[in-house]
Amino acid sequence: MAYREQYKANGDWLILGEGAMFLNGGPPAPMGPVTDKQDPTVQSDIFKETYKLVQDTHREKGVTLPPDAQISETVVRYNELIAAAKNPSDETELRALFPWLQLRISRDLDEAKHAPGSGKRRA
Repeated sequence: MAYREQYKANGDWLILGEGAMFLNGGPPAPMGPVTDKQDPTVQSDIFKETYKLVQDTHREKGVTLPPDAQISETVVRYNELIAAAKNPSDETELRALFPWLQLRISRDLDEAKHAPGSGKRRA
């Protein structure tokens, strides 16, 4: 009964090996505090601004990306932004990281332009 109450475990599964492992079709919610790093929600305003930053920085460097590559690049850069933040749900902190992200994009583009065989070329 303690396993059922604390872990929502199915007693039939524990004793007989029959039925679902957990009650209500799934495991219980994780125990302990949930940190901001675990929040998978995309902040649409920050994502849009990241998209614009990707477009503007590529344009400044004379690089044209096809639409699908723009989206892919934005996803990568948004994830970098979130990973760099101490509190990814804090919009003020994320906005403060935009200059850092722009510098990263710019340096990556410069590096790709000078790397032999990178396939990058000026548009």
